[in-house]
Amino acid sequence: MAYNVEAEEYQSLDEEEFEHEEDDGAIRVSRKGTLSKFVRTKTSSRVTNGAKDMLMAQLEQITIMLVKRAEEVCASQGRSTIYDSDLQTAYEELMQPHEFIDKIILELDNQKEQLKIVAQSSLVRHMEV
Repeated sequence: MAYNVEAEEYQSLDEEEFEHEEDDGAIRVSRKGTLSKFVRTKTSSRVTNGAKDMLMAQLEQITIMLVKRAEEVCASQGRSTIYDSDLQTAYEELMQPHEFIDKIILELDNQKEQLKIVAQSSLVRHMEV
């Protein structure tokens, strides 16, 4: 009986070690085998196939977010080619949102002051109703 348990555990390890990927034709950021090797170098914990699938999906979503934001940065500078600096900006915004939020707050404060000046100098303000 103990032999069967060990054989099942060995089979489980064997299946995890030599994963078979379904070729669904989708373009992926990474292959599950490559991800498995990478994860093994970063942790001593075992990771289930379901967790690897989830991690791959999350990596794809993060990649999409970074590329889309880099595209916006690139377009705001009148370019159609994404540079590494565009991706760096997108990455910093993602990883340090407090700095991005602080920057936006400062910009909004400046705009608020400019709007106050415009409102005070408005001709309509001086009209009698």
